[in-house]
Amino acid sequence: MEPDDCIIDGGNEWYENTERRIQEVSNKGLLYLGMGIFDGEEGARYGPSLMPNGSHQAYSNIKDILEKVAAQVKDGPCVTYIGDGGSCNFVKMVHNGIEDGDMQVKDQLGDGYLVDTILDKTGMKETEKGTVQQATELSVAALTILTSLDCRYLSGLKKERENAAGVLKEAGLKEEITNLAQRIDKKRLIDDVRQALYASKICSYAQWMNLLRTKSVEKGWNFNFGELARIWKAWRRVVGLVISAGISTPGMCASLAYFDTYRRARLPTNLVQAQRDLFGPHTYERIDCPRSFHMEWTKLARKSNAGVGALN
Repeated sequence: MEPDDCIIDGGNEWYENTERRIQEVSNKGLLYLGMGIFDGEEGARYGPSLMPNGSHQAYSNIKDILEKVAAQVKDGPCVTYIGDGGSCNFVKMVHNGIEDGDMQVKDQLGDGYLVDTILDKTGMKETEKGTVQQATELSVAALTILTSLDCRYLSGLKKERENAAGVLKEAGLKEEITNLAQRIDKKRLIDDVRQALYASKICSYAQWMNLLRTKSVEKGWNFNFGELARIWKAWRRVVGLVISAGISTPGMCASLAYFDTYRRARLPTNLVQAQRDLFGPHTYERIDCPRSFHMEWTKLARKSNAGVGALN
């Protein structure tokens, strides 16, 4: 290869590998583009969505080609330069993770003859795991994505779930769905479910955007984000309804938990921090004095004759 020749990696690679390769080939005078690709059957027929990152010079050199290859919509071709380094690969990975959460939320609301004949055992890709790992490393709450991954793990326990269902039925656990159907307003329920799905998706996407924003700040990728709207009243009714009926909707419940936690100015996690300080000198902060404290909780319990168990 000659200087200024371009290598295009369209393999949806791990973002750090892309960054390493960009550095390696740039030392040899070559240009490198990572390329996040959203394709599938529709993409093969009508064009994919393309997200190049890396060398902007390389992108400029082939921009016209990419715009012709990409899917065409009213706003133009589905391709844009994402940024430096492995930014597009990171976005693609997180997109797959949020897509998993999105599917989980919709799965809990849908049925139909064909769907009901499909085995309830789900496969997965490494990108979903990578999204959760990145959220953990960046200390970003991603409840819906994490829950959807847990649901996939649980779906793989098909035999165990069937055995558990049989054992619990013999033990007297009854389904409440039949009784529930007799006392609900179906018209209102349909509207509630529609709004609950919408609200769950918004919170799911909010987690996605927050993860991308945090990584963008860390890496200096300068992503651009729009504002998100939130609705929640019908959502809470639906979640309460399915919980009372014993219907599994972890994705929607996780999104609601994320919303409820995010909107609270004060959370009950003060008790968690107090217990951490009991188990080890992790310290805690006070709302009336901005510095770290440590309490000898065991000694305090002995003095009060309450016992350590009272502090747990």
